[in-house]
Amino acid sequence: MYAVILFGKDATANRVNQVLTQQFDKDGPEFVAYLKEFLVAYVSDSAAVMIGPKAGAKQKLEQWINRRRIDGEPGYQALRRITKMFSIYFRNSNR
Repeated sequence: MYAVILFGKDATANRVNQVLTQQFDKDGPEFVAYLKEFLVAYVSDSAAVMIGPKAGAKQKLEQWINRRRIDGEPGYQALRRITKMFSIYFRNSNR
């Protein structure tokens, strides 16, 4: 898990995206570049604000990374890929 970020019950897709990208930016440009290249999964509670087909937080995050995420992977495969990605990043960084 990267981080636990709490939102208010009335959070909009724009607010969710803003809080997420601010959290990513705190880790610096190297992390953001790595995340934009290798982000493979998006998990939510399926609320419209999170996955709405035109303006949900998922679509806003895809716009931020400037590509669509990888679709069609079962959750366990995406989790394995994410775990591997972060372990490689943190092993190769000075963190």
